[in-house]
Amino acid sequence: MMKVIESLTSKVMQGDGPSCLRLGRLYYVGQGVERNVRTAMALYYSAELSGDVNTLRELGRMFLEGDFAPADARRAAQIYRKAADMGDPYSQLALGRMYQEGTGVEYSSEKAWEYISAAARGGMA
Repeated sequence: MMKVIESLTSKVMQGDGPSCLRLGRLYYVGQGVERNVRTAMALYYSAELSGDVNTLRELGRMFLEGDFAPADARRAAQIYRKAADMGDPYSQLALGRMYQEGTGVEYSSEKAWEYISAAARGGMA
């Protein structure tokens, strides 16, 4: 496990978003490292700053579902919006559903339609 952590740490230092996310998860649960939620959150923030759309999508899901992160629908919406604005159809669909349900955002059928339609144009049916 130490080799994995060393490898991830090296990639984190280079700004690799997926590695920030993976190492953050390890810190969040204390797997192979001492559990440290504050370090996990800092790594998640670095993952967000990486701008990697796949990392953003996964981070949004984690905050929405409370998986390896405290459940925070508002934070999930902010992150999903970044990925949606980059053209990610999965994030567009997730954000559209959040607007449709008023989860983490103010209910808006117009915005729901906008994001869900964009997701459909991107191949999500």
